[in-house]
Amino acid sequence: MRSLIAMLLLLFVTNANAAAQSPTTEQYAFGATYATPCQPEPIAVSGMLQTTITAVFNGNVGMVQFHTTDVNAVGVGLSTGIVYKVKVNEFAKFFFDKDTQTETTIKQKLTLQGSGPDNDLRIYYTVRVSFDGVQFHTTFEKLLVDCK
Repeated sequence: MRSLIAMLLLLFVTNANAAAQSPTTEQYAFGATYATPCQPEPIAVSGMLQTTITAVFNGNVGMVQFHTTDVNAVGVGLSTGIVYKVKVNEFAKFFFDKDTQTETTIKQKLTLQGSGPDNDLRIYYTVRVSFDGVQFHTTFEKLLVDCK
């Protein structure tokens, strides 16, 4: 019984010391031209990505959560002018030691929804997360284009 009380007390004290940072929201312009053998034309994508970052630290180690969405993003076929919807709604969660880590990467994806069946593209990208000692910052890097 004493060990159970001690564990509960330790758990209470540990959780009481956890400090939540207020969520940070960042928006980034992004754009690229994507071409694959499965599409008849290259697609130019432009718009904004928005990432909301929430972190809860207990001492040096924290749980960090990212939610990335698209903001007014669109794709346009370069020869036909066909418009593609850009869909991004990605979550990521990881643990981070702010005393020993300065960056990490997360793989996510966006979808270009074309008209008609089997006309979608998935674009996998890497989110590079850096920590400057005070807050997190993100950059997006192209990784891979895949036909759906």
